[in-house]
Amino acid sequence: MASTDSDGGDRNTTDGESPDQQLSRQEMLAVFERVSGRAMGSPTEFRELTLQVMSRIWSRGRLSMRERRLITIAVLAASGAGRELDVHVRAALQAGDLDIADLDEASMQIALYGGWPRGAALQSAIADAAADPGPAPVDNRRQGSG
Repeated sequence: MASTDSDGGDRNTTDGESPDQQLSRQEMLAVFERVSGRAMGSPTEFRELTLQVMSRIWSRGRLSMRERRLITIAVLAASGAGRELDVHVRAALQAGDLDIADLDEASMQIALYGGWPRGAALQSAIADAAADPGPAPVDNRRQGSG
């Protein structure tokens, strides 16, 4: 049963929901596309593992999509994961889970606690996404999740 949290984000909560629930391949691909803002791409063993783990974590009901987005973007910005940061900023904007004002606010929090260059990196990703909306450019190097 789906419910709405105080921020208007969907929470996929089910009484007695097991974190080990099995998702169909279509459901996993749908979660992946919502989270990353694009199709999975050519299957590799690493991408298949990413699909399975990502879809199970992102479909859990305790946190809203908005909360998961903010946490993910904060961790990626703070760790300097520029390519993945760009993917998640664009996907969050594209899906409407976050807006520019949300991301600007997050960049200030990240700058304060993660370092000014990390907040500035998020500002750069925001500016790039605003100037050229849509999914992040595909990186065809074999580095995984995409």
